[in-house]
This record gives sequence, C-alpha cells and structure tokens, in this order.
Amino acid sequence: MNFFTLPKKATSFSIHTNTQWLGDKHFGTAKCLEVIEQHPTGITLTELAPLLIKGFTDQNKALLKDFIDPLLVQDLVRKYTPEHDERLRIYVPTRVSKRFLFKALVKAFIDAKN
Repeated sequence: MNFFTLPKKATSFSIHTNTQWLGDKHFGTAKCLEVIEQHPTGITLTELAPLLIKGFTDQNKALLKDFIDPLLVQDLVRKYTPEHDERLRIYVPTRVSKRFLFKALVKAFIDAKN
C-alpha cells in the first residue's frame, strides 16, 4: 500500500464496537487520533501503545482498541491487514496532511530523476 491509496471503508461493525469517545485529550480517543495522524503511512497497536501508555504491557491492547473503535466508526481512521502478515492490523488516517503529501511527491520526483 502506498500513500495515495486508502483501505476501503468498513461497511459493518460488531455489536460490541464502542461508538463513544473515551478519555480526555491527554489519554484517550483524541490522543489516539493525534498520534495516528502523525504516522500517515500507518501504525500498529504495538507501536501505538508505548506512545500513549506509560509502562505498556500486552494486556493494554484491548483498552487501545476501545479508544480506536469510535475513530473507525466515524471514518477518521481506517485499518487494513497487510498481505505478508495476517495477524497484523495497521491503522491509517483518512486525511493525510498536505505537508506529508508534498514531501512524498518531491521525494518521488527526485527518485524518478535519479
């Protein structure tokens, strides 16, 4: 997957999907969105957890999923599974910053020139 394509929008969700934003701006759904938007190429839960939770352990991943669920429902974030690893879930923002797109475009031009 490259930066010009996005995974398809989810069409259905489990009945147990959280739809309410949780936490505050320092720790919760808003903070998850902020960190995911800083990684436009995508981020996994394992990479996201230490950025949000001090003293991260693997048991905290369910809590992170509850934080990310409202973002998926409102289509602010999309997730996909890469072809090389079926166990991995990568979360990407639906709106990528213009600065990132311009930087990637310039890099593509420079690579094509060389």
